[in-house]
Amino acid sequence: MLECRYDRLGTVGEGAYGTVYLVKRKRSGHEIGQDLLVAKKISISHLRRGEQSDAIREADLLRSLSHPNIVEFVDSFVEDSHILYIIMGFADAGDLAARIQSAQDLGQAIPEREVMQVLAQVVLALAYLHRNRILHRDVKPTNIFLTKRGLVKLGDLGLAKKVELSASSVQTPAGTPLYTSPEVCHNERYGSQSDVWSLGVSIYEAAALRAPFEAESLASLVMKICHSQPDPLPAGYSRELRLLIMDLLEKDPSVRPSLPSLLCTPFMRSCLKILLRDQQRAAWDSLLLARTVCEALLQGVADQALGQGKPNQHRRAKSASRK
Repeated sequence: MLECRYDRLGTVGEGAYGTVYLVKRKRSGHEIGQDLLVAKKISISHLRRGEQSDAIREADLLRSLSHPNIVEFVDSFVEDSHILYIIMGFADAGDLAARIQSAQDLGQAIPEREVMQVLAQVVLALAYLHRNRILHRDVKPTNIFLTKRGLVKLGDLGLAKKVELSASSVQTPAGTPLYTSPEVCHNERYGSQSDVWSLGVSIYEAAALRAPFEAESLASLVMKICHSQPDPLPAGYSRELRLLIMDLLEKDPSVRPSLPSLLCTPFMRSCLKILLRDQQRAAWDSLLLARTVCEALLQGVADQALGQGKPNQHRRAKSASRK
């Protein structure tokens, strides 16, 4: 069925669940179909029932979502009763992990403006997911996709879970160890703040070109995540960005900033203004992105008015002490 609908151009990558191909929709008499896409091929016959559910859940979730900073869903189908294909938009500049590796190889820091662009757009994507009661549960650089126009897209929703969001909604562990929050390490119930932690780890890594917590064993890594403080970020970045990233890495999820409160900070507002200016120059869909930014800001203001995004007094005191 894939070969009937799409031309396969090459292999993008392989993972635990299957293979990702670069494809192009086949031409027809009335359809050009030149846009590049990716086809995620997942063999579901050998998967345990829970893993099959994860694969199907990703297709169902992607189908229900529409946001400029989330990988676009195009199509999904099962072939020969045991192969699931998910067709998605293609990010032509790779992922954040590859960008970090390139900066490491060159020995050059990623510019602050670029870090801000990634931060702002992933915050918009997560805020949209959380408004729709979805936890991503696997935010990390390999799931943050980049385009040559500067548009950032959050992808890989295989571990995402739709829940009734609260301060602590889920207990089932999920995600990648390096980006796992302290509450998950403690086997406690967790909610949207766990995604905020994973975002903090990812953005710290983009700025420092290394993860904030590293160890030779899983047990040692868990101890560091739960009890150690990350090294200071390079002084070449602004104090505002360094403070914000450290706030995202607060051990206590009740102290960690929520996305609504984050969206209302002056620094994040400046990130969003830069994002809007840059998208106008890059000729993105300016109306769609402008609407997305405005909706996120209005939601943040509304949540703050209701007390849901109110800055924590303890966090403000800790931030003041870092100045």
